[in-house]
Amino acid sequence: MTGAPLLLACPFCGGAAELDTLRPYRNISTGNVERGCAIYCLECSAEHMECYADRRGEDRETVIAEVEERWNRRTTPAGRAALSTTGGGNEE
Repeated sequence: MTGAPLLLACPFCGGAAELDTLRPYRNISTGNVERGCAIYCLECSAEHMECYADRRGEDRETVIAEVEERWNRRTTPAGRAALSTTGGGNEE
């Protein structure tokens, strides 16, 4: 798929990563359910998330791009290849 972001494997276990741009969470100040952007490992549940409410004034595309960049800034375990968000498995 052209233009799909390329997410590196999990830096902790080497598992595949997935992007969720509508991750729900409960705001601890208001108790309301809000949304954020998260990338998480399908194997060990390691996660990086940004709450849209914390990034007021920035569009969602900017937040998503920064979350992807931060996830990919992590180190990929030796012997593991980068995985596409559409790839799913442990292709090497």
